[in-house]
Amino acid sequence: MKAAVPSLIEAVSDDDAPLRRLAITALSTIDPNDERVVAALINATKDKDRNVCIQAVNVLGSVRRHRNRTIPALIEAMKNEDLRVRQNAIRVLGNITRDPKVLLPPLIEALKSEYQDDWQNTRDSACRLLGKLGPKAKETVPALLAVFWVSKPHVRIQIFSALGKIGTEDTAAFKFLAKVASDQTEPTKVQHAAAEAMKQILHSKQFKA
Repeated sequence: MKAAVPSLIEAVSDDDAPLRRLAITALSTIDPNDERVVAALINATKDKDRNVCIQAVNVLGSVRRHRNRTIPALIEAMKNEDLRVRQNAIRVLGNITRDPKVLLPPLIEALKSEYQDDWQNTRDSACRLLGKLGPKAKETVPALLAVFWVSKPHVRIQIFSALGKIGTEDTAAFKFLAKVASDQTEPTKVQHAAAEAMKQILHSKQFKA
């Protein structure tokens, strides 16, 4: 099977997008840890075809070696112009590492991303991963609060969900949550999310009233 690797790597650069996807699938079943395969996959994360990019990103998540190369490629894919590519890159990156030193800088950048509708959904994905990091993501609390007013309601809910799981000792952040929880101009679900975050923080050992 390994004898086919050079030909499959060449096919990853073929003009035909379905053939490129098939080549990536084949390479992932032979040996995704092969250095030559990793290089081809990294190049494919920049492919002009969305599905090729997504497939390459997903396969990089199964690579157990060469993390010094795959992680930067996934972080770069988080900036892709396509929403689904960005979301997959965030998901895969969160699956292969929970190291805050690796994750927090690109996730903070994702929070600050532009305000078009699909970038709002990228911010949503970033909030979900920050919530999974819990207290390890404490330094992102200011960034989460900073983008609240430029976020749509479904993203505001995820911001508060992340805050509740991260926790904070910052009384100003807690007062902000209290303000939104009682703000009748906010959608009910956003108010409830703020109240739930307050409850989680109060029950944590981090907050001192």
